[in-house]
Amino acid sequence: MKRIHFTAEDLARTRVAPTIGVAAETFDSVRMLRDRDAGPAFRGWQASVRGRLGEQAGPLAALMPARGPLIDAMSLMGAAPSIDEVVDTWMGAPRALLRAELEHIGFHPAHRTWARGLLDGTREARLQVAAALRSCHRVTVAPYWGRVRSHLGEVRAGYVRALAEGGVDRLLATLGGPAARRRPPVLEVDHVRDADVHLNGRGLVMAPTMHTVTTLGLALLSGGPVV
Repeated sequence: MKRIHFTAEDLARTRVAPTIGVAAETFDSVRMLRDRDAGPAFRGWQASVRGRLGEQAGPLAALMPARGPLIDAMSLMGAAPSIDEVVDTWMGAPRALLRAELEHIGFHPAHRTWARGLLDGTREARLQVAAALRSCHRVTVAPYWGRVRSHLGEVRAGYVRALAEGGVDRLLATLGGPAARRRPPVLEVDHVRDADVHLNGRGLVMAPTMHTVTTLGLALLSGGPVV
């Protein structure tokens, strides 16, 4: 469980973004391909996509291990809707930020040499990720992105209305289910990792997401990184 601690300033700065962008959706789609409990809505998509990726997804899968910390795609690549812009941002990401994102990931032994190249900031290693990102995006996200953007736009509109009418409490009430609980000044969200997140005045940005690995169908963002 994650416990997100709000101040009055955080509540005032809470807003809803359009999407988490194609980078994060692509990374999440690769992870969802391995999720046997993704639900009936995604089974047809999984069956159609899984056989067309093969080894192309290797670098992205390595950055999204089944257990432990994951890469925060939004921090490194932004929330742009264009894969070209995402790749440009990735190739220019500061080395210090890249190391901060990667140093806690538990890489499989087969990926450690390649991962060392990423940690050292080599262009070749970054190009491998960029190529994998383009390949996976082309198969798992691009063919569906128009419909996904339209759906997420409708979802976001409902979230914005709820937030405007009743604040964070009303927004969470529209989501339904026990995945999130508001215990002022803390928001408790079901999560595989246990952590306390202090927003410290940055506020919270919520973004509807399609290929989510959470039970909310909503990414929670604080000053950029997913919390």
